[in-house]
Amino acid sequence: MNTVKDALAHKSGALIHVRSGDMVVEALRQMRDNRVRSVLVIDDDVLVGIVTQGDCAIKVLLPGLDAKQTPVGQVMTGDPVTVKPDDQLEGCMAMMAARGFRHLPVLDAGKVVGVISIGDVVKDIIRNLEHNVGDLMGYIMTDGPGADRRTAVLSPASGRENGGAQLTGHPPAAEETASYRLKQMLIELRLASRCDIKRRTMSLWVISGHCGF
Repeated sequence: MNTVKDALAHKSGALIHVRSGDMVVEALRQMRDNRVRSVLVIDDDVLVGIVTQGDCAIKVLLPGLDAKQTPVGQVMTGDPVTVKPDDQLEGCMAMMAARGFRHLPVLDAGKVVGVISIGDVVKDIIRNLEHNVGDLMGYIMTDGPGADRRTAVLSPASGRENGGAQLTGHPPAAEETASYRLKQMLIELRLASRCDIKRRTMSLWVISGHCGF
């Protein structure tokens, strides 16, 4: 699996953050406008916390507080757990699952450089699956055993190739048949990875004990 730095490379846009003295309503605006579920809390270039939609709902809405008059510092999670760019995503995923996190701030030499979510980890897994499937399909369709004979198209009535001369020689070897079946399986896997991403993503959420990114 890739590193945190690799996952950040696939993300775009500026770092979304608020100050601890900002009101909760400003944090919610940032989440809404940027379509995210959490924002970092940074004071004077120092990470001091993270605030999520859950924090706002449970600590502000539920007790009946006014989001326009409640400071972020009152409801944020202070001193959050962080990761480094060189950390493995596999370790981040295990930490998220074990400790119930959905977001992890990323620090490089003490400076905030980004944040990764459980969604970023899932997307990385899917990219790796599709890449591996593509490599295997390329090998089977171009370099695999008996590649030339697999491209022939037979006429059921005459046994001729593409309407041409009568084919001669031995029937496809067992290894060619197995290779063809594997190719078909890989095609189905690629289609599944593209058409069924949402279902598999939801399964990972359930396994990790999460309900969203």
